Amino acid sequence: MGEIMCQYDLKGESPETDLDKVVAEVRSRLSEVDERIKMQNEFQTKPLFFGIKAAVCQFILPEEDGIQDKLENFLEGIEGISEFELSFTTRL
Repeated sequence: MGEIMCQYDLKGESPETDLDKVVAEVRSRLSEVDERIKMQNEFQTKPLFFGIKAAVCQFILPEEDGIQDKLENFLEGIEGISEFELSFTTRL
């Protein structure tokens, strides 16, 4: 079975949102979703609008049905993320 890489823009709730803390929480709790999902160590911050920023994060997932839905359901429950957007995906 192969793997895919998904890149998400995790948008902060407000200009005061500490994206470093948000990303650290995602990384520390990711094993709750599935042990096989890995998050790349580096992430970028990009400005959006009205002072709000997004963390651009990459995740490596096994290529199987439903795993991406599990990841997205998990991201919806993280405090500090107002919304997220899949910006890129590729098969590894």
